[in-house]
Amino acid sequence: MQESNFRNSPKGKRELRRLSRIAHERALRAALEKLEANFSSWRSNQLDSFGLNEAIHTYHQTEQREIWGLYQRGLESAAVSRAVADGLLHEAELSSELLADLSPGIAYFRQL
Repeated sequence: MQESNFRNSPKGKRELRRLSRIAHERALRAALEKLEANFSSWRSNQLDSFGLNEAIHTYHQTEQREIWGLYQRGLESAAVSRAVADGLLHEAELSSELLADLSPGIAYFRQL
């Protein structure tokens, strides 16, 4: 059976870029919400300035870099597949053509 090529069609590329932007926003939001919890702890004096600074540094060196690397232009198929596997995107948000095309990648990321 021949592999679908929808993701390489103009329509498929547009859909992948759109979904990748949505997933990128959701991943950043989730990471920043965790970081914001440190700011809340700092404002209520449950965390000192050194602890907050360390949380910011850790965010920048780990989560932010991972997110940035995942959502770089040209990697949209992998990014969208991983986002579906991780629950950032729901299968219903993908067209049936794109879902069929990305199914092997989604299955791969789900088993990691």
